[in-house]
Amino acid sequence: MTDPTDDELELFFSAARQTRPAPPPDLLARVEAQALQNMPLPLAQATPVQGLWSHILNSLGGWGGMTGLTAATAAGILLGVYPPDFLSDNFSVLISGSETFFIDPQGSFGFESTEG
Repeated sequence: MTDPTDDELELFFSAARQTRPAPPPDLLARVEAQALQNMPLPLAQATPVQGLWSHILNSLGGWGGMTGLTAATAAGILLGVYPPDFLSDNFSVLISGSETFFIDPQGSFGFESTEG
């Protein structure tokens, strides 16, 4: 067997480039049917404008987020009104407001936070 030269191969390649086969009609029909199936449908009506409360509800995560926020608020009010006994005395004095309670905001970092 002899190996064909590049010129002989180029003859075959040029003949193949000149005659391009057409795709089968059933393939084109299937592609068209699938494209029509995946096209979005036109909107029958315009989307309604959302109000302020709808935007607030959506920004909080919907009804699930609103439920969690409501439960946390109720728990905070309940702990504020009826503090449990296991909390420290300083916390109950701070909540009840019967005595003045001072918390130093700098604590032991007085010298480190001043300039100079």
